[in-house]
Amino acid sequence: GDAIGMLRLGHRLYYGRGVECDRVQAAMWYQRAANSGSDAAMLCLARLAEEEGVTERLQGGIAGMPQTVSTGEIGG
Repeated sequence: GDAIGMLRLGHRLYYGRGVECDRVQAAMWYQRAANSGSDAAMLCLARLAEEEGVTERLQGGIAGMPQTVSTGEIGG
């Protein structure tokens, strides 16, 4: 998939730009973008992980995220 497009859709959903704000759906698109190699999406998921309840509602959560996200060692 197109990681940039998925990341942008995640941003639109997260901030409610042109669509109703839906952080659970945003997280889903960030996860897809991260799975396609987007470091920026991984950072967005880490931010969402700090928000209560969002990641628990994602099927599978963020368990598949690389360890580098939690340690802040994401490279460009």
